[in-house]
Amino acid sequence: MRVSGKNHHQAHEASRRDERERIRQRERERLGKTEKVSLRQTPKQLVSKVVDDFNLTKWLAQESALEKLVMAGYRGHAPYVTFLFAARSRRSSCSSAPCSTSS
Repeated sequence: MRVSGKNHHQAHEASRRDERERIRQRERERLGKTEKVSLRQTPKQLVSKVVDDFNLTKWLAQESALEKLVMAGYRGHAPYVTFLFAARSRRSSCSSAPCSTSS
């Protein structure tokens, strides 16, 4: 007895549907076992250490820069620490050679 084309197609679709469901289930289980993903940024340890060691928050604290970071969508401590690190790096590189302050 020959299986009609329609029945073969339905069987194939059911097989694909079952396979997709097995993959979904496997991925749900895998994601359930791993740590939760955090969308919050944290400063890199080195950057944070440099900012703390040189007390850059005290020396380079710029309220206007913090406001601009917030307006640009960079909220929280991590972007500010990165900014302070970059500002410190730029100042140290400018001390040995002429440095343009314009963008």
